[in-house]
Amino acid sequence: LLEQMGELCSKRNSLAPVSQLPPEVLVQIFGWLQSLYRHEAEWTRVTQVYTYWRRTARGSPSLWTRVMWRNPFWLEESLTHSQPLPL
Repeated sequence: LLEQMGELCSKRNSLAPVSQLPPEVLVQIFGWLQSLYRHEAEWTRVTQVYTYWRRTARGSPSLWTRVMWRNPFWLEESLTHSQPLPL
């Protein structure tokens, strides 16, 4: 039952207009947030709102090239998601 409720919520969220933002727009928004938040991983909180947003952020190497993370976990995330781009 919990699994089905989760699926329904996910489907409902995918129909929301905010979920229809193109990836290019989301990446610009995430980049702007990144410049506002100096503390480790604060900007990534917004990526947890929707699965689509999380996938977009993780699939955008340019968001992961600024290594400002003091936490080893976030350093690893930056290295993983920056892909071929230099840090």
